Amino acid sequence: MGMFSPSIYSGHGIFGDEAPPTRPHPVMMAELLNPESDLWKPSNVYLRLFPRELELLIADLSLQAVDRRLSPLERGHAKARLTGLRQRMARYFGTTGRTAGRPLKLTSSERQHMSQEYERLQQLVRDVTRIDSPSSRVLHRLFKTREFQVTLFGQFPPRVPVSETAWAEFLRATIHLPLTVRCLHYLAFQYDVSIHTIQAAIWPRNNPAGQSSEV
Repeated sequence: MGMFSPSIYSGHGIFGDEAPPTRPHPVMMAELLNPESDLWKPSNVYLRLFPRELELLIADLSLQAVDRRLSPLERGHAKARLTGLRQRMARYFGTTGRTAGRPLKLTSSERQHMSQEYERLQQLVRDVTRIDSPSSRVLHRLFKTREFQVTLFGQFPPRVPVSETAWAEFLRATIHLPLTVRCLHYLAFQYDVSIHTIQAAIWPRNNPAGQSSEV
């Protein structure tokens, strides 16, 4: 089962779950146990926003490590996984996820590359959904899906710390937006600037060609 397998994508997300999970999802468990996963990048805010899967995995491994119904080999394997997990947690949560200071505007380099980032974000969504022009409903469901959030925050990390409340507000504000405009809003969220700042970086010199008015 891959990160974006149909059974995952079709509705098991952070927001709107019918009941909270009692065990870590297999896909998320594999990501948490993989030291090379995007989850463990210091710039990826996912685990700071949504630590529930991590807490469930810690509890699960802790029980396995002392469960006498399991063989000594299985218990030892659980202990080794738990040790590795704690080491990654120490590195991840021991960093702030961002450099000191807070730029008030986009840097020259950020402005220069914003058009590429805009196209790259749209392409990521198209690759995941396998739809050239996904509907706003598909987009909203995708952005609520935890597996996509892991990749999104890993490849397009927010420049400043964000809260679960701020992310929920982003989802609410963009619920009806098409792909192009939603990506503008996400870049504004990512860089902690106004959407007009993002638009000015993508389409400089007040050039409205190709610029959407649905903001």
